[in-house]
Amino acid sequence: MCRHIKPGGWIEFQEIHYYPHCDDETMTPSYPFLKYYDPVLEGLTALGINIHAAREDAANLQNYGFTNVRHEVMKIPLGTWPKNKTLKTVGLYMRTSALMGLDAISFGPLCRGLGWSKQEVDVYLVDVRKSIKDPSVHVYFPFHVTYGQKPLAP
Repeated sequence: MCRHIKPGGWIEFQEIHYYPHCDDETMTPSYPFLKYYDPVLEGLTALGINIHAAREDAANLQNYGFTNVRHEVMKIPLGTWPKNKTLKTVGLYMRTSALMGLDAISFGPLCRGLGWSKQEVDVYLVDVRKSIKDPSVHVYFPFHVTYGQKPLAP
């Protein structure tokens, strides 16, 4: 990564941490979309994938010797629950994306990673889809923006 950036050059990573968060306790431990992540994380781990990697970008840049490293986190709502009009629209798009991509996101970790059948996944996702559509639960995904500068001298 370092050899392709000129000394003094900058690099930036923008990643969504695809794990549901909530600040107001409307998401309970029994919320199906939250529980969905238990087997998905297990399946992804079996496949060698870490969905929490976005949280490690700043440390990784520092380990590679980058300076002026900054890490900012914004919230991407899931659904139209925010009062802010812009965030409500962003949340609508995020919910639509989550619903449309749920099958594609699920089959790899659950079928290849854990050995579930397609039919088992289809049945499991019924309640997950319903929970994603529930406007009373204020779920968001952290959006990590991390950037740093390659030092001028090695």
